[in-house]
Amino acid sequence: MSSQAGPEISFAISSEQKQFRLMELPAELVTLLNSPQPPTLHFKSSPSGNAALCLPDKTFHLRQVHTSNSVHIIQPEAEERGTSGTIEQPGLVAMAQCGSTLELIGTSPESASSYLKAALPVYAWPAEETSPNYSKLTKRQVFDDVPLSDAEIAQAWEGLCAFESDEGQSCFQPSPRALVHAWATISTTATLEKIKLDQPLSAASMQLILASAEDVPQSLLEAIIQSLLVTVDDKTQLDKGRTVKFVGGILIQDLVETRESDFLRQWQNLLPEPWRTGASIGLISDLCEKSTSTGSVRLLATISDSSSSAPKKAPSNAKRKWHEKFKQVRDK
Repeated sequence: MSSQAGPEISFAISSEQKQFRLMELPAELVTLLNSPQPPTLHFKSSPSGNAALCLPDKTFHLRQVHTSNSVHIIQPEAEERGTSGTIEQPGLVAMAQCGSTLELIGTSPESASSYLKAALPVYAWPAEETSPNYSKLTKRQVFDDVPLSDAEIAQAWEGLCAFESDEGQSCFQPSPRALVHAWATISTTATLEKIKLDQPLSAASMQLILASAEDVPQSLLEAIIQSLLVTVDDKTQLDKGRTVKFVGGILIQDLVETRESDFLRQWQNLLPEPWRTGASIGLISDLCEKSTSTGSVRLLATISDSSSSAPKKAPSNAKRKWHEKFKQVRDK
């Protein structure tokens, strides 16, 4: 029999139960929330109904765990006692009962790229082939509908060279054909303006490239350039390895299958001359495979299924524009 003596604390269960969800936080999150500048947390969900807790740069999956224990949410409540009703005694009231808790089960393995590919309309080349019946979504709306952190989505956005249009009222993912044409525009303009893409780029040079676009959205050119830039010794320039692989990757996704010699020739022609020796099939082996029997190179089936099925022939008027520009160089 207990010999402890002390004041009694009354306990009652409220007749009006509130709805609560308990969530168990890992030490990492507790530390962040207790920091002088705690991050903003967001709850997001996927179309399949899976919930996620998102930090600015990290995503945690949520899982509901049921418990057989009686877990009550309580709050203190003073109780009046005595004949005059003026003596208050401390008490506890259960305002809710939780039969389950939310548990964080580690970082999300999902790819933001797959969500963006499903959400963003495709910008085709020529532009007239872009479907007019696309859903207009702002970049913020697109980000809000992806159950991952903004940093993870931004990285995938850059990888796709996604871009905004209509003064930010709509967004697109460019098709492989559109990317090849846009990069060819960058390369052609650099040649005409005597801008060396293998050297550090000044702000004026980049602005000149963007401003000279005739039939390509400036925001698409900017997205491509920004995805390839790197800072070395406080100077901004295109990353050689990333650029060479990027050009080869978009070219094989556009052509799908072609003779290896023709592919390498086209790839090299799209690169700054000092970088052309870096073009090799092994660099994009995650995207394509070689056929020794036919001497061709073809896009992997898994990549082909997710690529745009845009026409493979560029319009003659676009080719004529490029030829006219090079003719201007020869005539100078």
